[in-house]
Amino acid sequence: MTAPSATRASAEQVRLVVADVDGTLVTPDKILTPQARSAVRHVMEAGIAFTITSGRPPLGMKMLIEDLHLRDTITASTADSSYDLISPSSANVSSRARRCGR
Repeated sequence: MTAPSATRASAEQVRLVVADVDGTLVTPDKILTPQARSAVRHVMEAGIAFTITSGRPPLGMKMLIEDLHLRDTITASTADSSYDLISPSSANVSSRARRCGR
């Protein structure tokens, strides 16, 4: 098997990419770079689910959710909660928060 085939086979097995926000997806100056936007777009165009996780509160990630056109549930705050901020049937972000787990 050649290297490109091995890479392609591995990529076909990836179903989800989760990125931390501060210092990973955005720079230390809180900037979402064109390169980061492009990388997220390529992941999503490949049919791979992409979401973010952060210690930020959900409202602190609203800009990223909108800018990156995220469609999947995020993990925020203390990491023991997941929020669906994507549902168009909800009137506002606070009513869209759905606590999972504990």
